[in-house]
Amino acid sequence: MKELLEERDRQRTQKRRLEDNSGTYVPGEWEYVEALHQVRFSDAQVAMLKALTIAGKEGLTIGQLTSTAEYKSRETAVKAFKNTGLMIAEYLEIELIETGAARGNGLAQVVAYSHICNSDEPATWIMHPELRNAVRAVLGIRSNA
Repeated sequence: MKELLEERDRQRTQKRRLEDNSGTYVPGEWEYVEALHQVRFSDAQVAMLKALTIAGKEGLTIGQLTSTAEYKSRETAVKAFKNTGLMIAEYLEIELIETGAARGNGLAQVVAYSHICNSDEPATWIMHPELRNAVRAVLGIRSNA
């Protein structure tokens, strides 16, 4: 049994996609589905996942995520957002390598990647399509994106 599980984990790791924007290896949709079924998220974390799914390729700023999750401070929202990534990463046994632009955001990179259009506007977080599809499947979210 142990050998079967180790082989499954090896195959999972090999099938992950490298996200060019962050340098993070992104799990497949079916891995995210499994994690969403097993990990217990807070209501605010679920609200953030749903909102990012609906936002699609446009993404959301931390300010928008703070408002969506009804947090009073951006710092609390950032902590919860990173914790969402941590919970998924721990369940799926994802090794996070924080280099370059990903430094400090490694946990969040499991959920989404940060995109900056220009220095005058805040960064947006764009959810990985694999996770968007998993959220739609598991949480029943509809999106035009």
